[in-house]
Amino acid sequence: SSASIASIIPASLWTVALLLVGCTSTKPAEDVAPDKADPAASHTATLDVWNGVPPITPLPEDITTELRPVPGPRPPPNISERVELPFPPPEPPSKQTQDPAATGPLQVLRTSPVMTGPGLVGSVTAVFNQPMIPLASIDDLKLERSPMSITPQPPGKFRWLGTQMIAFEAEGRVPFSTTYTATVEAGETSTIGSKLGKRVQWKFSTPVLALDEVVPTMYEAAELEPHLILFFNQDIQRERLAAAVKLKGGNAAVGLELVPPASYDSLPEPYRAQAKSRRAERTLVLRPTAKLRANTQYVVTVPAGAYGEGPNPSKAQTSTFRTYPPLTLTAPRCGAAYSWECTPSGGVTISASTVVIDDPELPGKVHITPEVPDLVVTGGGGIYLQGKFRGLGTYTVTVDAGVRDIHGQTLASPFRTTFTMRPLDPSLVLDAVTQDPIVLEPSHAGVLDLKAAGLTQVEVRARSVAPADLRRVLSERNEYQSDDQWSLPLQQAKETVVNVPGSRIEPTTVSITARDHAVMPGNLMLFGARSNKVGEGDWKYRHQVTGIVEVTRLGVSAAIDSDSGVVLVTDLVTGEPLPDVDLALHGLAQDTPVWKGRTDARGLAELTHGVIHDQPYLLATTRDDVAYVPLQGSLDGSWSNWQGGGEDNEPRAFFFTDREPYKPGDTVHLSGIVREETRGPRGGVVPYRSDIECDYTITGPRGHEITKGKAKVGALG
Repeated sequence: SSASIASIIPASLWTVALLLVGCTSTKPAEDVAPDKADPAASHTATLDVWNGVPPITPLPEDITTELRPVPGPRPPPNISERVELPFPPPEPPSKQTQDPAATGPLQVLRTSPVMTGPGLVGSVTAVFNQPMIPLASIDDLKLERSPMSITPQPPGKFRWLGTQMIAFEAEGRVPFSTTYTATVEAGETSTIGSKLGKRVQWKFSTPVLALDEVVPTMYEAAELEPHLILFFNQDIQRERLAAAVKLKGGNAAVGLELVPPASYDSLPEPYRAQAKSRRAERTLVLRPTAKLRANTQYVVTVPAGAYGEGPNPSKAQTSTFRTYPPLTLTAPRCGAAYSWECTPSGGVTISASTVVIDDPELPGKVHITPEVPDLVVTGGGGIYLQGKFRGLGTYTVTVDAGVRDIHGQTLASPFRTTFTMRPLDPSLVLDAVTQDPIVLEPSHAGVLDLKAAGLTQVEVRARSVAPADLRRVLSERNEYQSDDQWSLPLQQAKETVVNVPGSRIEPTTVSITARDHAVMPGNLMLFGARSNKVGEGDWKYRHQVTGIVEVTRLGVSAAIDSDSGVVLVTDLVTGEPLPDVDLALHGLAQDTPVWKGRTDARGLAELTHGVIHDQPYLLATTRDDVAYVPLQGSLDGSWSNWQGGGEDNEPRAFFFTDREPYKPGDTVHLSGIVREETRGPRGGVVPYRSDIECDYTITGPRGHEITKGKAKVGALG
């Protein structure tokens, strides 16, 4: 029945069925009479799709009373091309046939290499205009004779590349210092019987003997008893070449003796490592037979006519070096182009013509006026002075005679120079503050000190932040505007401008009185400070500092993971636990907290929460106090602080406690593990030294020192 059908067919399908019925013709199709011209058709069974279907009465809601096919969309235009081919297709060519060869005399169309001077040779080839061998397998081609010859014949083999191209492939590199002649003789015959009428011949040459490098180089000060190390571009004839090389300096020739490769291991460093850095077959080591003169330029000459791997002679070649000069000193350059030689923070560099020894006697030979606090004098290159220099200060440095260099020379006479230091390097920082937010106890004076150096002006803005506005302020405070615009929360704040021209000479303190900008406890303060534009040339920028300040008695400690945690609130002044403190866990993305709770009589609150994808923070409030605590990372691990070192290998330490948080009066058990982090392809974490004693310092969350002492690293690190 229709009722039973309706109960089985879904409503959507039932609607479709009604629409299809409403579009069906009301007349069954008439029987088609079989084609009388085709007797076979009269015996073919026909299918009447309307057989047994009662007539369908049209309904008023039918779209139409007759089903009419509607043409579909036009097919896309046909861009193919019709090509008529014979069928069946012609037989494919036999594998034993080939393209018809060119008629006429046999010719050599191309040869290689084609060179205008000596060069590297990859292969030698000749291409003919007619087949020289029949088509065959690769193995059969190897048995065919080569119509090309090379004189002198280098090691290698001839190879057919097809039927018309012959190639010679050398074993390794074609020997240098050689001129080769390739020839195809007249009378060579192609497979169709044509003969080469005239001999074809071409020549090519490989590079002659040449210097790659000479040690000592022209860029270093050589010792007076050096070893000369000559590196060549090819294998050398050692004894003949050693006899030909000449050394001359100061209008005087210096004799040279050969050092054989068997003696390279006995050479002093760095000559041993340099001599063994390349193939011995291409390296020539010579030792001067007499001590060289200081501060003299020497010329190493390889005369024309020296031979390498073949019979072609080399051209004349020279290389120069200079022995070290007397020890002299040069005044520091304090201009902008050489700022690294003369800055209050980086110190002063007195350049030396040779490397000054960094020995304990050096500081006693260097004197500076006016006196520089914490002065440190070192050598190891020039003479370096570091200490608390005043910006734009004028100093006089005197160096006594007798300062020694690595060559055993001494400074012949005292050295004296006077220079004016550059201004202090620009900087703007909070003095003795390392954390954000800055937590001040109610008894604190509420004054923050900015340290300005190398500046002429400091602009300060500050405003009060109510707890309800904290999330928006935190989200917008670090949005970059430009160097000329303040962050959005500070654009309408009150501004104070402080001129600090004296900071170019020595650091200047700029004080911010927090309680002048916000009523605290109960609110927080957002402040920002920025310098005048500084920088060299067209690149100008500002130093900027921003932070949140809270004056509060609420000390909040939290241990929170990805779905739960515990919070402890204590009195910062007395250390006692604080009950009935309202807590809220927030993310920066929305105003509604993901968890709210209150501390119990022990000052504790346990929490559970959902996913937070951005940086979370805790907000603790009472009737007249508020504290804001940012967490170190997102609770799902998608955001966290990360710092990486740059050293190849460096020690790392991981510290942990027995639990967290602690209540006032609890004993904290702190342990640490020391390992060495290695880098490179096989980098990892490996055990570090276990025979050392370490100094440790424990600081509180506001940067204050709690305790310090010494601890010995155990056998397991």
